[in-house]
Amino acid sequence: MKKILKEMFLHTKVVKSFKRLSDSLGVNSVSWRYDPIFISDKYSLDYHMEKFEDICSKLHEYTNDCTISFIDLYAKVKRNFKEAREVTISEQLIIGEEFSKIAEKYDIQLKTYVEGNLLEQFGFDCSGCMNQKVIEKAIGNTLKVPKENYKIRDCDCLFGRDIGAYNTCMHECIYCYANSHKLSTTFLSLQILILFSSVIKVLQIRSNGRILTYIQI
Repeated sequence: MKKILKEMFLHTKVVKSFKRLSDSLGVNSVSWRYDPIFISDKYSLDYHMEKFEDICSKLHEYTNDCTISFIDLYAKVKRNFKEAREVTISEQLIIGEEFSKIAEKYDIQLKTYVEGNLLEQFGFDCSGCMNQKVIEKAIGNTLKVPKENYKIRDCDCLFGRDIGAYNTCMHECIYCYANSHKLSTTFLSLQILILFSSVIKVLQIRSNGRILTYIQI
């Protein structure tokens, strides 16, 4: 099997960054995701139990919840991750039951991302990972939400505007549905970097009168 996370940051570095962010914003304002969950010879059920508990043990003092989901086999995912398969219902139930036991030990509320209500029986919050209650808790204030139908999925998450773009992430995770292939991702990311570097140069000129070169072409 190909390497799953080709260019991801070191696990220890991500954990440290998460803790710093929590210290700055508060435990109610940060959350983490353990997803997408997929099963293979290497990434077995036992593997997921071990890794999930390892991360819980490191983050439980810095967050109150965790969201999980199972891999979705979009066309791009099938092309880039040919070994991937759907996680069966029986496997989902095993994961749900075991994860809930681990999460209870670390006082972490588990949520699902667009996975229906299957895992509610194990104490999962299946209402939505970014609903009105979650956001109000994070910001410490109430929201006035329009009465019109804002739901776009089978959950109560508030309608949002994604600020990302396809084919721009350089991490090259093979389970990602946002990237077509490495060549198009590299080319588009370079274009965006050049665009933003030009903006930064202008800001530098206005602030201190000198140009800092970020990219040489």
